[in-house]
Amino acid sequence: MLAARSASHTRASCSNVSSQTALSWGMVNRVVAGTDLEHAGLGVAGELAANVRALIDAGAPLDRDLEHELIALRKACFHSEDLREGVRAFTEKRRPRWRGM
Repeated sequence: MLAARSASHTRASCSNVSSQTALSWGMVNRVVAGTDLEHAGLGVAGELAANVRALIDAGAPLDRDLEHELIALRKACFHSEDLREGVRAFTEKRRPRWRGM
């Protein structure tokens, strides 16, 4: 796991990170020689392509569950006092006083 402090420093300083450091921090899964990069990349692409159907099938129930949750949340928001307060505040040109759901 990349420590937040290391990530913040790297991002803020725009410094380069060596491949070995990136590997030890978990930023990359594998390090290969530059001459092997294309071959290794194609290998990873092949592994992903071979498993894409299984990944889609595994994710479908999660997508359906998430969609149902989003629909329920949207309905709750549209029927909330906060929505009515937001509309009133807008028409009265004042800041809303949110109560929360």
